[in-house]
Amino acid sequence: MKTDCGQDNVPASLRKGPAAVAKRTVSALTTAAVVTALFFYAPVAWFTPVLALLATLCQTEFCAMARNRVPRVSVARGGAGALLSFAFAAYFTGWMDMKPETAVLAGPAAAAAFIVATASFKGKASALAALAECAGILYICVPVGFFMLLATDDGCICAGPRYGAYLLFFVIATVKASDMGGYAFGKAFGKHKLCPSVSPNKSWEGLFGGMFASALVACIFCACAGNFKQPEGSCHPLFWDWLTYPRALMTGVAACLLGTAGDLFESKIKRICGVKDSSVFLPAGMGGFLDMFDSIMFAPAAFWFFRAFTGF
Repeated sequence: MKTDCGQDNVPASLRKGPAAVAKRTVSALTTAAVVTALFFYAPVAWFTPVLALLATLCQTEFCAMARNRVPRVSVARGGAGALLSFAFAAYFTGWMDMKPETAVLAGPAAAAAFIVATASFKGKASALAALAECAGILYICVPVGFFMLLATDDGCICAGPRYGAYLLFFVIATVKASDMGGYAFGKAFGKHKLCPSVSPNKSWEGLFGGMFASALVACIFCACAGNFKQPEGSCHPLFWDWLTYPRALMTGVAACLLGTAGDLFESKIKRICGVKDSSVFLPAGMGGFLDMFDSIMFAPAAFWFFRAFTGF
């Protein structure tokens, strides 16, 4: 039996028409609801293992793609390296009393050393494979490590244990809103290609639509920020005290630009590797985990933004 528009043999991610769009929309909204519930109701202790697991899944997809260009790349070794990067980061933080920001960089460095050491047993021909696997560690595990730092940050003793979780939710929500806004505006109005050599479906109209959606979500957070603001005389000001509507607009635009850069970067990787999606694990043609989280891989810049410019 044929699917929408007779596309029975077409991959789900390439199908067009109302039915395909409806399936992707339902899948995206369901995923958004689950993620929102996680940020508001899941114990803070869950964030570290969940993010480590997601990073490992993304790393295995990255290595699977890289095998198309470098056959000696090992998916198992790459995934093990991702898990070890977080284990080492925890070790450096807890046992060696290293600053968390430094440990998040030291963990992936130790994991890269593990990858190089194990790959060396197979001779010099595996050097390029080890380099590709280490590139995945740098591209995926370092950003996710900073997400973990953000999620587990309590700001100060008055902020409450979910302060960091709300910050991370703000970052992810604004970036993913730009994805959805860009998709909707691009479908409706897209005529001028943004970067056709890398991602033919992206348009300038979609980019501006993404900026609008991201800024709108940031302003919604600003409207709700009164629920999180600190009372007078308590600790130092938190992000929600700093967030105003003009700043929310600027933050939304920045989130959209970071998200678009992350999306284009993964699109370039997939084009080099000759694949359409990082995997076909997710339903309705949404691709793989790396396809879902590619746009937020550059968003850890927000961690340093919170540290450097807002005084937290």
